[in-house]
Amino acid sequence: MKSVASRLGDKVESWLRINQQSLVEHASTMAMQSMRPDMQKPILISLSLHQPWSFLVFTIGADGMSVARNDNLAPLNYADRSYFQGRLERQGGRPTGSDQSHDQQAVLGGGSADPRFLRPLHRRACEIERAF
Repeated sequence: MKSVASRLGDKVESWLRINQQSLVEHASTMAMQSMRPDMQKPILISLSLHQPWSFLVFTIGADGMSVARNDNLAPLNYADRSYFQGRLERQGGRPTGSDQSHDQQAVLGGGSADPRFLRPLHRRACEIERAF
């Protein structure tokens, strides 16, 4: 049983690493770094289509408001989320970070019992790039 649990843990860790690398690669593009919704949305839509477990893909600005989303909903305020607040608390009230540091939050997803893992990717001071 211990061996099975260890293998399962390794598979989950590998899956998370691969998906994190995908986020890093996409965040490095000029379109994502522009923080312009019209440039980001096609990338976010593509990510959601090729990573179906990412049912909502969005970017968040320094104020906690979504900048762009893969759906057609209006911008939402995510400033109260723990993955955003954790960064604020550690950085004296200003969101900042590097590709080496990630906050995450596990929640039950939008009206379903399916777990959702939210993990933002930080680009540079005052801009949180993407959470899925």
